[in-house]
Amino acid sequence: MTTVSVSPSGPYGVSVEADKFGHAAVINKWVRLSNGKFGQIQKHGGIKLGDVLVAINDINVTNTPHGDIKAMLGKTMPTKVLKFVSSTQYYQEK
Repeated sequence: MTTVSVSPSGPYGVSVEADKFGHAAVINKWVRLSNGKFGQIQKHGGIKLGDVLVAINDINVTNTPHGDIKAMLGKTMPTKVLKFVSSTQYYQEK
């Protein structure tokens, strides 16, 4: 599991899609910020395309509908800690 602390609100420089069950958030591409720089998640270096977001602030989101996760990511929170696993590990545990 890889953990990254991000700013309370985005953008984070990623595009996400649902897993094959319509849940979770799988990173499907990197998106440069409006200033042309990489987002916080990509700059972390330990997170790769295909990795799956499994928790936001210790809230397990593996069975949460994708739209709800996108809303959570867009919501401003005092702190925001995201936890990712590889897609291989994620689907082995499903």
